Amino acid sequence: MKKTEERESETGARAPDVHPSAGSRGSRILRWVLLSLFLALPVAGSLLTFLEVFVDGVAGVEGLAGANDVTVSPEGRHVYVASAVDHAVAVFTRDATRDTLTFASASTNGAGGLFGLEGASGIAVSPDGVHVYVTAETDGSLVVFSRSATLDDLSFVSIEQDGLGGVSGLANASSVAVSPDGNNVYTTAAGIGQLAIFSRSATLDDLAFVDVLVDDVGGIDGMANAQSVAVSPNGEDVYVTGPADNALVHFLRDAQGNLTFEAVYRNGGGISGLAGAYDVAVSPDSRFVYVASIRANAVVVFERNPVTAALDFVAIYRDNTGGVDGLEGASSISVSPDGKRVSVTGAMESTLATFARDSGSGTLSPIRVFRDGVDGIDGLLGAMGVTDSPDAQNVFVTGTLDDALAAFTILLFGDGFESGDTAAWSVTVP
Repeated sequence: MKKTEERESETGARAPDVHPSAGSRGSRILRWVLLSLFLALPVAGSLLTFLEVFVDGVAGVEGLAGANDVTVSPEGRHVYVASAVDHAVAVFTRDATRDTLTFASASTNGAGGLFGLEGASGIAVSPDGVHVYVTAETDGSLVVFSRSATLDDLSFVSIEQDGLGGVSGLANASSVAVSPDGNNVYTTAAGIGQLAIFSRSATLDDLAFVDVLVDDVGGIDGMANAQSVAVSPNGEDVYVTGPADNALVHFLRDAQGNLTFEAVYRNGGGISGLAGAYDVAVSPDSRFVYVASIRANAVVVFERNPVTAALDFVAIYRDNTGGVDGLEGASSISVSPDGKRVSVTGAMESTLATFARDSGSGTLSPIRVFRDGVDGIDGLLGAMGVTDSPDAQNVFVTGTLDDALAAFTILLFGDGFESGDTAAWSVTVP
């Protein structure tokens, strides 16, 4: 394993605390420099910093080979990684005070009666925190686990597999999302492009196949090689990316979880940047939709019209244009729960690009690009998945080619910083 000793030393490493004394002229200058930086940059993302990295096979960590997708439980206690090469789900516990992670366990295909995880591709946790859902591309399946905030491992519940028991739409399964009301699970499948709908019962651990929507069938268009699905926080919309169609597809969702095809958005007619549309995320207020396009090396922003439900093109942010960097092979995108930050992985550049977000206009301002192997940053090679913690204090990134999970945190200015008590100022990592 490359860089084993270096990686072991970096795991859990933290930036040093800085505690300037009140009587030193140099310390006073340092405080004013820190204050100037704090005031000059957007708070939401300017202080994001690399925290630690976990690598498969190092320091007892398992289940990260081919680390693909990553998610965090609703209460913020656990981080889960779906890994395509290990055919596994790696589980990490998150310290609520310092935001650091500890490897807890790995659920691996073929161990303890577990099956259906070959080529694990996407992962999601139900809003009530009761279940974890994992799609597996090779097995063409959706695997269901039960979880608890107080336990550090997962319990295998059941599997839904393409072609068995009347289930369809899971061949080459690529991603999964759970509706905010917890009543439905939606999965995408690459290839011809499919979107499967399941109904969910939390109390019965029950998942039932409802329907499958297929590209070029029944008037549906734009889902070829479907890669990502997202449900708006208000539960009214479902969005699917179709990279082979260079498209974003919009469905309307009713109270029963059924979907109606609304529109498809492609390059042209004032819209650009959707070549290889790969991942999609929605702002916390459900007003804005963000698409990461892997071939356009771009992020595209849409605004939802509250009257017509149509999406209006707002802006495009393209790699190496207008100060934007780190978007080559844009593969995954996350909007922080507070709506202030957008984080994007660049698989071809092995980067994490961060943007400050204007909640009123939905527009973005580039802040910083973290690059694998630069300034001590590690674990981003082939950066593929990204997610935020529920408290917006952490960003987690999977490095598929590094077999790794990289963690970033927000630096906090504490000990009287906001009150102006400069004698007590300190810069700490939470």
